[in-house]
Amino acid sequence: MDNLSLTVKDTAADGNHPAIQLRTLRANGTSKEWGWRHHYDGSGTSKTWSTYAHDTTGIKNATVEVGNYKGSSTTYIATCMAGSLNNPNW
Repeated sequence: MDNLSLTVKDTAADGNHPAIQLRTLRANGTSKEWGWRHHYDGSGTSKTWSTYAHDTTGIKNATVEVGNYKGSSTTYIATCMAGSLNNPNW
């Protein structure tokens, strides 16, 4: 998966911050979490990361998850949303 753009927006002035993560489902049925990307710039701002995902076993499905984190820490509060897409070439 080349040329991926992951964008997250902070919509609430609540002292917390959003983060976004890519998760993939491999051909053998196991999943891989690609790590959270945190956005600390404050309410009303957004951030985009350009990235890619390659897996030698193949990628059957990709999921993007957005979470809410406490203050400026990495303490996870809750999932805000998630969406996935199957690989059309699989």
